[in-house]
Amino acid sequence: MPVKDFVRNKLETEKEKNLVDTLVAQNNIHVPDDFTVPQLTEEQMQQMKQKPPGMPGMPPGGGMTVDDNGTGKDPGKGSKDTGGKKPPAPAPKK
Repeated sequence: MPVKDFVRNKLETEKEKNLVDTLVAQNNIHVPDDFTVPQLTEEQMQQMKQKPPGMPGMPPGGGMTVDDNGTGKDPGKGSKDTGGKKPPAPAPKK
């Protein structure tokens, strides 16, 4: 490993540690002494790599879809199909 890369990695690691320590101190974060980090199996790691980031519980193909008009609609929200027509305007107030 070239000296330049070694120094860069060392500085990045040091800055990251300092940042985490500062955030922990400023936000009064406490982790129990008996806290254990669960070990992941290779199968779980592969599943996590296949999912897009930020979508942990979303099944494949779920979520928003695009209808024939090119507008997004959520299939689970029970939206009414208006056949491409605008809903009627509300009645004028008296």
